[in-house]
Order: sequence, then C-alpha cells, then structure tokens
Amino acid sequence: MAETLLYSRGMSLQALEEGHVKNFLPHISEENIEELRQIYGLSPEVAFAMILEWEGQYAVVRGGEVLAITGISEDSVPGEGIMWAMFSSKMKRNFVRFARASIDLIDFYQEHFLVINCNVWMQNHSMIQWLTFLEFCPEYEFVKNGETMISLSRTCVNPNIELVTKSRPVIH
Repeated sequence: MAETLLYSRGMSLQALEEGHVKNFLPHISEENIEELRQIYGLSPEVAFAMILEWEGQYAVVRGGEVLAITGISEDSVPGEGIMWAMFSSKMKRNFVRFARASIDLIDFYQEHFLVINCNVWMQNHSMIQWLTFLEFCPEYEFVKNGETMISLSRTCVNPNIELVTKSRPVIH
C-alpha cells in the first residue's frame, strides 16, 4: 500500500491507489451506492475508474482496511477546494475514531485551501452528520437530477496558516 501522509488516532491517510479501490468496492456503503446512481448515474466501478485518474484523492486506512475514500480539488474560486468522501460499510464500528481523526484530515486539506466546499445528497445522513461535526455550515440547497442536495462550507479556523500551493506553469 501507499506511503502514509497523515497518521491520527490509529488511522492513516494514504494517496489513493488501485489496491485501495479493490479493498473498498465490496464494502462501499449503501448510501454512497445510491447517491452515485441517483445523482451521477454511475456505478461505483465506473466512478472509481474515473477517480483514480484525479489528483488529490486519498484512502483512510485502519488495520489494512479502507474505511473511507476522500478527495479534494480546486474549486472554481481561487483558494477554495471542493471535497468529497465515500464511506465503507465497516465505518459504523469505527465512526467515532474516524470523526476524531478527521479533524486532522481537515487541517491537512486546509493547508491547501482556505475554504472547503462539499455538496451532499440530502439522503446521505451520515455524511451530513460527519461534516457538521467538522464545523461545515450549510450554505444552500439545490436540485440535481431531481434530487435535493445541500452545499456545506468550512472556512479555515487558523488565520495564520500559510497555504501550500501547487507548482504549475502560468500562461500570460
């Protein structure tokens, strides 16, 4: 498996690899399967084939088991990121530990983005519960493919943080 980028409360954050996805797919939560189908019209297999191509995607691992896969990428507004996450069905017995470790995960993400946005299907109660625990605030509701979504946002709570920026060419 991949190198650990962050370790907190017995869980490690690792750059997403194909092995993580193979470990995760048989255990993806029913809420996430339904959200992929209803909102995006995708099967988990097709979704993860695409996700593996993206930068900034991670696996949360405990004891060799992938409990969550999460990612963040630059949003349309500079300094803002858009985050997503999917949980394993095994998350239930690890949720309190995961929630506490997630504080460090969000701090890691906020090294790169001052504001983190997340759009969640209203039926995904565990995701909304997790995000509100992490001090994400509801911004607005909207409809996507006939389903109600909620947009939540979290602003960096440490104003002294220096953003780590990705090095990329600038075209003038």
